[in-house]
Amino acid sequence: IKSLFPTTVLNGCFFHLCQNIYRAVTRFGLKTLYGENENFAQQIRCLPALAFLPIGDVIPTFEQIKYQFPAE
Repeated sequence: IKSLFPTTVLNGCFFHLCQNIYRAVTRFGLKTLYGENENFAQQIRCLPALAFLPIGDVIPTFEQIKYQFPAE
C-alpha cells in the first residue's frame, strides 16, 4: 500500500475494524436487529468502508450513513 500511496497512514487492520464494529452491535443490544433487518445490517456493513475514503469524505459520508439508520 505504501508503494502505491506513499502519504497513506496505516493504523490497525481492516479485519479488526470490522470485528470491533460487530462487537459494538452486540454490546448495544442490536444483534437481533442486525440479523433480522437487512437494511440495518447493510448500513452497519457500510461503516468499515469509511476507512477507504479520502479523509475529507469520511465525516460527510458517515453523516449520510447515520441519517439512514432507524430512529429507534
